[in-house]
Amino acid sequence: MDADLVVEPGRFLVADAGVLLTDVNTVKATDGPMLAGVDAGMTTLLRPALYDAYHEVRSLARDASDRPERSVTVVGPICESTDVLAEHRRLPRPERGDLLAVGNAGAYGIEMASQYNSRPRPAVVAVADGDHRLARERDSLSDLTTPER
Repeated sequence: MDADLVVEPGRFLVADAGVLLTDVNTVKATDGPMLAGVDAGMTTLLRPALYDAYHEVRSLARDASDRPERSVTVVGPICESTDVLAEHRRLPRPERGDLLAVGNAGAYGIEMASQYNSRPRPAVVAVADGDHRLARERDSLSDLTTPER
């Protein structure tokens, strides 16, 4: 019998491929870990809120290596107690305007993103061999309101 074997590797190849980039917009000292409020959260990456998935977080601040490390909890903008991307991570002391990279956001990251609480879904940029292209535009306000009557 002559047959072609077709395999769709899916998540196995792309689960670790995606990186979510997010800006720190609020920093708050507490008795416990420092809180870093960012412009991404459970609407952009649901896995940590849904089933406590671990995603590595790195600071991309130019002077990150010069800053003292702190225990940091990275929280999103939604007023929900589960809007947490990472808890108790050793990170360089965050500052407003820092860029953070949240790893392992591929596979179901964008597929699970939502417009909950009228938050637009993020853009998706594909990078290969040093080249990049916009694979999906960020939702606009009209994308959120067009279905409304």
